[in-house]
Amino acid sequence: MKQFALILILCASSFLGIFKSWTLKRRTEELRGIISAVEHIKTGISFGRKNLPSLFSEIEKDLCPLFYFVGKEDCGNTVYEKYKSVKNEKESRLCLTDADKKTLDSFFISIGRSNEVEQKLLCDGVLERLAKHLAEAEEKYKKYGGLFSKSGVLAGLFIVVLFL
Repeated sequence: MKQFALILILCASSFLGIFKSWTLKRRTEELRGIISAVEHIKTGISFGRKNLPSLFSEIEKDLCPLFYFVGKEDCGNTVYEKYKSVKNEKESRLCLTDADKKTLDSFFISIGRSNEVEQKLLCDGVLERLAKHLAEAEEKYKKYGGLFSKSGVLAGLFIVVLFL
């Protein structure tokens, strides 16, 4: 029975380290998708002369699930109302930091409430902030991604050795 508990501790600590490493990687992927989605919207505003709901509905689920679901959401009259609904439902599955979420909140609060020039400026500002967040996320993943998974295994082994 004691050996089973030790194996369980080793597996649990390894899993926690691997999960933390996965969340760091997932954040970089989510930020890349969000950046691509905002670029798509900016291009659509600039050249396509399409309305925002149709721009959001064109975004593919694999590219940016958050924006995809905003485009598919039925409730709410504005893009921001749709975003709030989707955010409340999907927020627990996002690996974004509070700073990332604040940037997205400011984007969705403002998009569609001004003229074309101001919306392009909004997209540029959001893209600039998201690029900084992405650089920070990539640096964090490079620095800690492998470390978390290895340290989880080592912590589990250490606990097992202590109990032996």
